[in-house]
Amino acid sequence: SSMALDSVNCDPCINRRAYVLKAILHGTSDDAFWSKLSASARQSALEMRIHLDLELYPPGGFSDEGMARDIRRAADSKSESDKIDGLIVTIPSPAVAEAVRYAAKRGMPVFGLNSGYDEVSGRGGLVEDGSILFFTAMNEKMGGEMAADYFLRDLLGGNS
Repeated sequence: SSMALDSVNCDPCINRRAYVLKAILHGTSDDAFWSKLSASARQSALEMRIHLDLELYPPGGFSDEGMARDIRRAADSKSESDKIDGLIVTIPSPAVAEAVRYAAKRGMPVFGLNSGYDEVSGRGGLVEDGSILFFTAMNEKMGGEMAADYFLRDLLGGNS
């Protein structure tokens, strides 16, 4: 309840108003990774005095177009009852990246995680154009190359 969130003020990091964040992630409720991430995010939000609106897509219910629509809808929230202070998103496709740009142009702070490295980084990416404030993920191509080098060199004794 929001009253419980508003009464917590024992830590300087949370001695502030309670923020409202909406997470729009490409994960589905039947995926163990996303279920664990969701549970951890909810617990962290509770401890940090944040109201987190995070609903995973139902099994088979995710689409890039639907996610892009959800991001645009969140960015257009105007009434006090559905006001959002910021979005947390994954960026699994160019269509979703364009929705992130749409949200940023409307003044919505956007934070990204997990997927979208190629959409976020480099010239013209979401970081460079200011559409995303913070992004955390790994470069999976680079990670794969490093793993292959390690496997070939150290485990098989070959040259990479």
